[in-house]
Amino acid sequence: MREVATLRDGRAGLKRHQTQIRLRAGAPMAGLELLRASLAESLIVSKGEYQYFVHPLSDGVPLVEAAILDEAAAALAARVPEGSEILVTAEAIGLPLAAAVTLRTGLPYTTLRKRAYGLPGERVVTQKTGYGGAELHLNAPVEGRRVTIVDDVLSTGGTLRAMCSALRDAGALIDRVLIVFSKVDPRELSAELDVPIDILLQVHVEGAKVVID
Repeated sequence: MREVATLRDGRAGLKRHQTQIRLRAGAPMAGLELLRASLAESLIVSKGEYQYFVHPLSDGVPLVEAAILDEAAAALAARVPEGSEILVTAEAIGLPLAAAVTLRTGLPYTTLRKRAYGLPGERVVTQKTGYGGAELHLNAPVEGRRVTIVDDVLSTGGTLRAMCSALRDAGALIDRVLIVFSKVDPRELSAELDVPIDILLQVHVEGAKVVID
């Protein structure tokens, strides 16, 4: 009975916390000269009707320069809410970003992996993207913990929906989502998921180039 009461209290606290979160979509950041300049060199590839830009921080190719990663990590770290306890990202390109932000903030990070470990309490959700899909597996002690999501690109929102679902099912309190590049206006998704979404740069593909909005 004591365990049931604790679980009930935890869920009530989660609901209150989510209700108190102020919805806002962070405006794209000024500065970020290296990140902006690097987008001019991005190549565009097509996967069906999906236009995909290739960039070191979203794809890991051709080369991830330390200065660009450091610039993005500094900007993301500055937006981690005070009181957040864990950074969360998704396999695979979110890994170097989360690691870099961890080094700046001192917060631990965990990753939703595309492989199952079969560990006790493992959470499984389906990730749907503009060019495919996969299962994501959460294996981290996040119940009752405040977390901030860090990822590289926001496009269809499929990955972010899956991450939020897994984290909330596990009892986590999602403080904020931090994204390097957004291909869409994040405000609608922010309202849908009931969580602030902050982006560094909003971009779109126009012809054979990436345009910063």
